[in-house]
This record gives sequence, structure tokens and C-alpha cells, in this order.
Amino acid sequence: MAAGVQKDQRDTSFEHIVPRFYLRRFCDERGVLYVYGKSNAIRESIPERECAEYEFYEFDVRGARSENAIENFLRRIEEDAGQVIYLVSDRQNLSVKQSVVWASFVASLFARTRKVRAQISAATVRKMRELICSDDYVRELQHGLLQRGEIHDADTLRRYIESVQEGFEKSPSYFHATGIPKHTAVLAEALLRKSWFTIDAPVGHQFVTSDSPVITIQRNRHGWSEGAGFARENVVVMLPISAAKLFVASSKFLFKTETDELMVSAVNRSVVRFAHRNVYADSKSEILRNLVDRQINEVVFGTNAFLPSTSNSDETSTV
Repeated sequence: MAAGVQKDQRDTSFEHIVPRFYLRRFCDERGVLYVYGKSNAIRESIPERECAEYEFYEFDVRGARSENAIENFLRRIEEDAGQVIYLVSDRQNLSVKQSVVWASFVASLFARTRKVRAQISAATVRKMRELICSDDYVRELQHGLLQRGEIHDADTLRRYIESVQEGFEKSPSYFHATGIPKHTAVLAEALLRKSWFTIDAPVGHQFVTSDSPVITIQRNRHGWSEGAGFARENVVVMLPISAAKLFVASSKFLFKTETDELMVSAVNRSVVRFAHRNVYADSKSEILRNLVDRQINEVVFGTNAFLPSTSNSDETSTV
């Protein structure tokens, strides 16, 4: 086991949404994590107390139970990534297996969050309801079943569809949790097609992270915008991997190994805007506190970023 990696002793009912080993990389030398929330005083904490919720990935819908399946899936990714993160941080060459591990970790870190559940999944469920309530949808489903030799009247189909939809809406954990393995695989594949960089913050400056730590920035004719799909060629995916290091995946743009104060500020601003409830740092900063008060959660999934879609044109649209 690599130096500094601690094997988590897990209470499987109390599930960590952002892994503890990751948050430890943003603690100060005492192991303290500074927590920033909107209109709140800066508070001291430890990773074990943050980004955790009772049975967050568990569900029971119409007799289907999770039985810790999603938590176990994420745990396996975390255990492998806990070793690889040191290689990424030091810009070591990764094997194919290690690259898949790291891509899967970054992808899962996006897909597993409260923010995805509260914003993307909720918006997608609403969009699905609009779709399935339409007469065209019922007719197309009825026609498809008829081609298979099954005859169903429209009212019966509509009642069945609505009962399934009602189950989704009553259990957002089901809709979110069951999609995590699929979306992790799809997003990881998109990351593997990009070039990877590890960037050092200049001395005296630190990256921060959040409860929704993976950010995307897209280059367009107006400049840069936040919250586009991983697979797009002009999208840069970023993840702070410690207070001193930033992981970047990019198809079209090259990055130097050390950046300047302006880029650190720009990245931290995007981290705050992507954050859902909390931002985490290794020190106290009134500048950061003011930024959190003004801009936390300004990037709203399903509204101004990662817009829900029933198509497969954008991998992040149906998370």
C-alpha cells in the first residue's frame, strides 16, 4: 500500500459521497479541512465528517433492493484510485490498467454526487414525464409492441408507464444510483480519449475542491463556458487532486506543468460555481469565503449546464 494511503473502515450504511482519501489531500498539516458554505462562517472539520449521508446509494423500489451494490462498486474504484493518484500527481506514466482506473475514478466522482442527483436526475425525470405523457410516445410504444406480436390498448400502456414513472419520482436514489455504473463507464471512455496533464500551483497559492469536484470548461466563439459534456472535443475536464495539484484532461489544448496565480483563481472560481453545498480548502481565506457567498452553485446542472436529454448525443446529459 502506497505511503499515506489509509484503508477506510466503512460503515456501509453511512456512505461517503466524496471519498475520504481524496478530501484528506486538502487538509492542513494538522489534518484539518476548512469548510466554506454560503452565508456561513468558515468551520474546521475532518474528511470523515464531510460529504457523507446515511444509505445515500441504497434503494428499494417495487421489490428491487440495492444491497450495497453501488457502494461496493464505488469502493472498488476508490481502492484502486487511492494508489494511482500518487502516480498522476507525480506525472508518472500509467499503464493501460492504471489509466482505466484513474479515468473511472474521475468519472465516478462526477456521477456519484448529491448535485447530480438533485439537479440532473431530477431534471431528467421531469423531462421523461413530459415525454411519456405525450400521445405520440404511447402510440410509438404501442406500434413497437404490435410488431413483436403483442397487442396492448393505449390506456393500459399509459397506466403502466405512469406507474413506472411514479416509482422513479418517489425514489430519486433509484434513478440516480442505478445509473452510476453505466455513466461512470461512458464518461471514463470519453476521458481516455483525451490527453492528460498534471499542473502545479505556484508557491503561495492553493487549489480548492468541493462536494461536486469535477468541473468542465468549454471553449467557444465567445470565450469559455462552464458545464458541457465530457466527450466534446473542445471541453477541458479538471479535477483538483490536492491543494498543490490540478488534473486536466483535454483534446485540443496543451497545458504547462506549472501555472500562474490567474489560472489558480480562475479554476477556484469554477470549483466554487460547480460546488453544491460546500467548498473545501487547506486554510482560511476571507477572499474564498466571499466568493462562496456570491457564486456557490451558480452552475446548475440541468438548467445552465449538462442539460437533460433523451438522446445519447451527450454522455453527461442523462446522468
